[in-house]
Amino acid sequence: MARPRSEEKALAILEAASSCFAERGISASTAMIAKHAGLSEGTLFRYFPSKEALINELYLYLKKTLCAYLSDGFPLSATLEQRARFLWFSYISWGVKNPAANITLSHLDVGDFITPELKQKAAEFFPDMGIHEEFVQSTVFSGLNRGFADSVFQALAYSTVKFAAKDPNNAEAYKHAGFTVFWKMLE
Repeated sequence: MARPRSEEKALAILEAASSCFAERGISASTAMIAKHAGLSEGTLFRYFPSKEALINELYLYLKKTLCAYLSDGFPLSATLEQRARFLWFSYISWGVKNPAANITLSHLDVGDFITPELKQKAAEFFPDMGIHEEFVQSTVFSGLNRGFADSVFQALAYSTVKFAAKDPNNAEAYKHAGFTVFWKMLE
């Protein structure tokens, strides 16, 4: 009889995968991930039957975590600019507090690792905050692939997180500058 799977072990594997992928990219081995989680590689495969399955579950896990963070205190009835500012500052704060998760998500979001169907499933975690459509349909991105708008946002956010984390004394200035650029793309 197979032993029941532990939620703690599954979470340890996901957290280890996030750290390893942030450090080594998606090419990080399952052996490395298992070792980082303090488990055998066989145990990892009892929880995730393949590296692809692990990547997919990690993507969903990170998106759920990010969504929960962004939703906390979101001012739904505020103006578009106030909502955009809240999301931007929350997103950057999350990235600074969760550097491995932020780097891993940026790898997964821009690569071909995640299917459009899985991206759609992850998008459903996020309540309609009225920002994404405004951004991808702005005049800057009119007629272009939605993925391009998402990639531009990711690049700007990644750069802002990187500089805010490296220079905490000026983190707020980086957040404000990044938001100014983001907002100009919405105008």
